[in-house]
Amino acid sequence: METQLTPDGCKLLMANPVPGVPLPVLQVADHKVLDAKDARARVLFSDGVHILTVLYALSGLQPDQHLRNGDIVQVQTWACTADFKMTVLHHFTKLVRDAAPIGDPKIKLRSAGATQAAPPESQAQQGAAPVNPFAAQSASAGNAPSNPFASPASAVAATTSPHNPFASTVAAAPPANPFAGQGATGPAPHNPFASSMMSSGSLSNNPFPPTNPSSGQFGATTAPTAGGPTPRGLPLSHGSARAAPYGGRPVARNDGDLITPIHALNLYVGKWKIKGRLSWKSDRRTFRNARGEGQMFSADVTDKDNGVVRVVFFGDAVDKFFPNLHQGKVYTFARGQVKVANKKFAPNADHEITFDGNSQIEEAEDDASIAQQSYKFCPIADVENKDVNALVDIAAVVRDMGEEAMITIRSSGQEKKKRSLVLLDESNTTIELTLWGEKCNLLNNVAPNPVVFVKDARVSEFNGGKTLGTGWSTQLEFNPDHEKSFGLKAWFQSVGASTSTKQLSMAPGGARMRNSVSDLHEENKYIGLQGENGQVRDSNYHTVRAIILHIPHERPPYYMSCPQDVPKSAAQQRADDRSPQAQQQTRKCMKKVENLGGMWSCADGHQSSEPVPRYLLNLTLHDHSGQVYVTAFDDVGTKILGMDATQLHEKYLNKDNDEEGYDRIFSSATFQQAIFKLRSKKDSRYEEEKVKVVVQDMFVMSHADECKAMLKGLEDAGIRCS
Repeated sequence: METQLTPDGCKLLMANPVPGVPLPVLQVADHKVLDAKDARARVLFSDGVHILTVLYALSGLQPDQHLRNGDIVQVQTWACTADFKMTVLHHFTKLVRDAAPIGDPKIKLRSAGATQAAPPESQAQQGAAPVNPFAAQSASAGNAPSNPFASPASAVAATTSPHNPFASTVAAAPPANPFAGQGATGPAPHNPFASSMMSSGSLSNNPFPPTNPSSGQFGATTAPTAGGPTPRGLPLSHGSARAAPYGGRPVARNDGDLITPIHALNLYVGKWKIKGRLSWKSDRRTFRNARGEGQMFSADVTDKDNGVVRVVFFGDAVDKFFPNLHQGKVYTFARGQVKVANKKFAPNADHEITFDGNSQIEEAEDDASIAQQSYKFCPIADVENKDVNALVDIAAVVRDMGEEAMITIRSSGQEKKKRSLVLLDESNTTIELTLWGEKCNLLNNVAPNPVVFVKDARVSEFNGGKTLGTGWSTQLEFNPDHEKSFGLKAWFQSVGASTSTKQLSMAPGGARMRNSVSDLHEENKYIGLQGENGQVRDSNYHTVRAIILHIPHERPPYYMSCPQDVPKSAAQQRADDRSPQAQQQTRKCMKKVENLGGMWSCADGHQSSEPVPRYLLNLTLHDHSGQVYVTAFDDVGTKILGMDATQLHEKYLNKDNDEEGYDRIFSSATFQQAIFKLRSKKDSRYEEEKVKVVVQDMFVMSHADECKAMLKGLEDAGIRCS
């Protein structure tokens, strides 16, 4: 059956959505990208008779989701600008792709409400204006068209100013229509928004009811001069409340200023002002780019409609606003620039706001209707289908807590705290959450199995499963005073603690069964091959319990590296962005250097007189199923040998005087059992491809903890141990 377009559907988009009015089904008559950089586009919608120009943002849409000529869509949400001169499309649903044109649309509508069609000759001779598509009949004044924005006649003894199309008229005269001429005759076209004017002068079923003047909203204390223009900036007179520009309701007024809902912000809104609670605030951060050094910080603002927007401050705005903005307080924000969100930092957002030194931010009275934090909880079972780097909100019980450990970040050389948690929710699924830095301290005084709300946990992929990590915008609440928290606690105590669960990632301490060396070799056969999901596996991750069988050391198990500071790569910057403590913008070059007559030089041309030794250990690992050759770099080599590469270099130089002591360093490191985290990846060298296995981390094994981990793995597999 042929899809039917909504009659007068274009006219519905000329005002804001009204509850109860069916959503219009329209066809794309023409589509054009206006600004590819800012991701903005213009679309001409047709209802078969009329054409209306609408703007919309391409951000957040895949290329196949963009509108195309002939597409038939159902418009879900839209908003008009404050002056009703433009409509901005927010969300839509495609019903039919590339359909044949429907109808013969020739009447091009203006967003302000008038048409561009030429008036009938009879009306033109009488000096009539074009027909107003929003005109309605008035029961008390015959067929005189009425203004849907006008209030009922009041005792104000003044005629309507021709410059104020929204003002009301006196009771003795029919309401003036700013879009219709005085000589218009006959009934006006049907207006889906207009209601009948009752003889008593009150509006019936008006979707835009006038505001009570005593409330202080939209009410004017001084009426405009009779017959004269309304002064610029003067509040509208009583009864002239403008149609609600957002969501079919009047915009809230605060201290004489209009407040824009966050969900109504877009690239086309000019003047706006939002009011919300600062639900998160980052630390002050410094950076370096081609223009020199800079500083910035960001924050999240939540309003009473649970809309959330990321706000970013650079340069002078940091010095001006950072000391005065406090998390949890309510502020008003104005004079910022609405931009397409940076998906690197806010993958779930469409827009963000950038503020400079000229922006206006003022503290407001606390508003109980604005939540302290806005969550959109995702069941843990659904994380399996989330893309890597997506941000999710999680409500769960902490089933297990790993031990706190100090980790050396290879890219920056910094030491950071790390602690892993296993989260469980009512979807009977567990996932590992890794805490970094100061966030580990949040667990110091927490009782076992607390409920945790996690805001903006970042999805990662490890060893074929999904894990969650914390970034600089991640927030955690333990045992929050919330109804969902109470429900999760009761569920865990009654059912969840003993139920069988599905694991999305490996629990801390090895709750899942270990891989053997033979498992590693078997799975590495599939590196570079296409799997059942159509994706090519480029690497494997394994956790193996093994002993170090041999460490060759006839030649130095290290190399001399370049100590030159170089800018971090984009990947390293992204990794550091997840932690507010990562302020360094450089790293060590670390490339191999050669001695050129007293000076050492690397492949990038850096020269130094004192290169730094770094480990390059070749190991043979062995377990009950076989052995594997692996490579360990600097931080892992230090753990294995118990000294850093600089110290070993000194031992090597003195080897001729103490060869037995030098050999003892390696013999004491062999035949010790440990837990190794390994990464396998194909490496092409000398025109030959082979799988290279690298040790990412090593942990000295605790037999007691290992037994507990093995028992836990059996229980998770459904095997009960008495």
